[in-house]
Amino acid sequence: METFDTRFADLLRAASALASAHDCRMESYEEWDDLHRAILAAAEAPPSEGHPRYEFKGGTLVRHGTRACGAPGLHVCDVDDLEQVAHAIESKDREWFVVAELAGDTQRDWTVAYLAVEFLKRRGLVLDEEIANRLRAAPDFTAAQAIAEFAVGEMKASDREGRD
Repeated sequence: METFDTRFADLLRAASALASAHDCRMESYEEWDDLHRAILAAAEAPPSEGHPRYEFKGGTLVRHGTRACGAPGLHVCDVDDLEQVAHAIESKDREWFVVAELAGDTQRDWTVAYLAVEFLKRRGLVLDEEIANRLRAAPDFTAAQAIAEFAVGEMKASDREGRD
């Protein structure tokens, strides 16, 4: 489990790398992605059993987390967000990408793109490249399949709500 000091050190390292890349006029989406990830990790309490937790609620995918101060924190992604991210992934033509790049391509907030990617990773449609935070679409990835997975998740959640 990461301590606050470790998360703060990671945030400082990511911010320093971005500043250094910017100074050399060589910043890329990778530095921005690292910074966003470090901010999310520093702003939230360390992951624990049950947190972060993902669920469909009212037609949106919701990520429930706990802020470092103990207050609840949540991020949402709707089908339009996921569709735009899925099309951006498809346009990468099997090349690697990072979440910050998808956020820029779709003009979505980083956390929205992150949530869409996390959903697609859990469905096996997006894979870790195993170099830094690079990602790659699964060999059989299509935007249509990604949207279908989201619809199935919504339907299953609706069915569960109906039974409760």
